[in-house]
Amino acid sequence: MRKFPKLAAVLSAALLLTACGGGSNTLFDTASPETSLMAFYVYDGAEVTCYWLSDDALEWEIINKMKNTSAVPAEVTTDDVEFPAYGFELGSTDGWGLNMAWSNGYLYNRDGEVYDFDFDFEKILEKYDFEEKWTRSDGLWIPCVRYLVQDENGWNAELMNPLIEEPVPPEGISVEIDYTGDTIEAVFRNDGTEDWNFGTYWSLQVKLDGQWYEVPASPVSNWGFPDIGYVIAPGGTWDETYHMDMYGDLPAGQYRFCAFGVTAEFEITE
Repeated sequence: MRKFPKLAAVLSAALLLTACGGGSNTLFDTASPETSLMAFYVYDGAEVTCYWLSDDALEWEIINKMKNTSAVPAEVTTDDVEFPAYGFELGSTDGWGLNMAWSNGYLYNRDGEVYDFDFDFEKILEKYDFEEKWTRSDGLWIPCVRYLVQDENGWNAELMNPLIEEPVPPEGISVEIDYTGDTIEAVFRNDGTEDWNFGTYWSLQVKLDGQWYEVPASPVSNWGFPDIGYVIAPGGTWDETYHMDMYGDLPAGQYRFCAFGVTAEFEITE
């Protein structure tokens, strides 16, 4: 596993000053409030609350506050993470979007670069009138949460929420898989008495200290789930290939493929 890349180790002093600008930074230069909503996330270790803002002028006001905050490259591990943790999301002119996480004074960007970033996210949420919010029961919804829970030593289960309920497969439905490293080759089988309808969505789970946890997708991956439905008749099978790009580099451990309640375990070794 790689440690988060540190610009201080690879950039010259001149380039570093350009990137961090002393009391300012260039991390938000591609921000595009005119084409997207601004979202702030708060994760207290159990639930995530998301706040939305669509006023361009207010969005620019917040962005300028963030741009005027010093950002100095830092080295961290998951031991440096504390709750509450915050997330920030906004569209960008380069098409990739600004996706960041913040915890304990450290800002994590989409590429896994980490910065000392002394910014009061709680004050922003108190000062501005965000238009709406929603709450979810786990931290997977925070942008770049992968960098908060995984480092070169693997997963930090203390920062992750175990699955609340075990997946329940439909009656008569099973799957066999072959993990190749780049893909999961799955063969679904319907030994039931009725057609089974399912789609393209799937997820990955990891077993830590006897508990299963959902694996956050890699922030640098470009993935999505087409809105396509499949049907397997009784006695039939269905072959499907699932690409691992969305999860990036994974540490060794016991993992589980899950699709519509159907699961299959496999192991990743060093």
